[in-house]
Amino acid sequence: MIAKTLACAFVLTAGALLATTPVRSQSAEPVVYYFGAAGCDYCANGLAFLTRWKAADPRMTLRAFDIVASPDDATAFVVVTNAIGLADPRIPMTVVGHHVFVGYEGEETTGEEICSASIWMRRRVNQDETRRPSGMMIDAGHASGKRFD
Repeated sequence: MIAKTLACAFVLTAGALLATTPVRSQSAEPVVYYFGAAGCDYCANGLAFLTRWKAADPRMTLRAFDIVASPDDATAFVVVTNAIGLADPRIPMTVVGHHVFVGYEGEETTGEEICSASIWMRRRVNQDETRRPSGMMIDAGHASGKRFD
């Protein structure tokens, strides 16, 4: 039940940010969704980066999911990857608005991209949008991306 609630909240939030109608948020702070697993070094490094970022920027909201330890988190991962049309879901995966990052190389690469997406989303949620922004799925492990609209 918790996974369905969280996944629905994610899909509704993502849907609101991606809608074709103007969007105005009560908060200019996007939620960062992080999917990983204990025992995965890339996941641990990505989560450590996001945790440090959250400590330095209390405006950031971080929702972390361990898809191995929690069946609810695993269900949320499946719901989210299906909702965004991710054909080859892998962890770690970070979602900021319509930006999806698969993998984690390091703070100067993937970490910087995640921060940039968050800054972009902060700017966008305070402006009227009359078009649906396109998204980019960034695969840190293969330096390639997949657009999703």
